Amino acid sequence: MQAAADVLVTFKAAYADLIDRYNKSALDANAGSGEPDLSSFQASRDLLVQSTQGTLKSVLTPSGLANLRAYVQREKKNMLVSEEIQ
Repeated sequence: MQAAADVLVTFKAAYADLIDRYNKSALDANAGSGEPDLSSFQASRDLLVQSTQGTLKSVLTPSGLANLRAYVQREKKNMLVSEEIQ
């Protein structure tokens, strides 16, 4: 279980860094009357999620992974998420 926790800590740090870099690039783009590169951010985010899922798959048993996925799905039901701007 500690291995899975370590994977999630790494994900959280990488995701926070990804958001910080996007926010800085968006501020720079807006200051120069440009458009922030949302599609690049989304692609990087998706790769990070896929990589994290792959790592979790390698450190958890099939049963542990199924339990984690079920937990995530239960938690998602309680989340409010704003729509992404396209």
